[in-house]
Amino acid sequence: MKNLRCCFISIMVAAFLLLGNVARADTVLLNPASLSAGTTLGENLVVKADEETGERYITSSSPSRLGRLEIPVSLSTEFELSINVDWNFDGGQNIILHSEKSELIVRFSSNTWVIFSSNNRDDAGYASSSLDGFSWQKGSIINNLRLSLETGVASFHINGVIVGEITLNDPKLTFTNLVISGIHGGNT
Repeated sequence: MKNLRCCFISIMVAAFLLLGNVARADTVLLNPASLSAGTTLGENLVVKADEETGERYITSSSPSRLGRLEIPVSLSTEFELSINVDWNFDGGQNIILHSEKSELIVRFSSNTWVIFSSNNRDDAGYASSSLDGFSWQKGSIINNLRLSLETGVASFHINGVIVGEITLNDPKLTFTNLVISGIHGGNT
């Protein structure tokens, strides 16, 4: 029986620094490979290791409990947040980037739909789409989720394909908290 897991492989932020020439600074926020198997973090989350490959991943500590991860960040002006996931899910996963005035929200509402929105009425844009158009990989294949901000426009991509864009009313927001919730666990 193959262990199908709902997990995070890594979370990385690329900040674009404008210092005369365009430079890119990458910061790894969370890399399970650097953590020991059995390490607990967030709410109801644990680091596990694949029995065959030894690859470490983060998943819910129990098949009947959802996990939640909260990471303090300081992201503003221009950035790209890359999250690599192996989610075999029935929906309910959320990625929320908080600022004082606004939240960018990615919600996987079922096993076939994704919604990208803002909770600020002054921000312009909304996207709701089927995952079929984004080559969503089920099984034990990694999907890349990318949330970026450039010149006041936030965009969300799955596996390199754009889901949607939101024009922020205040392009100088500083996002201070990244929350990933609804992390499932268990075997099939």
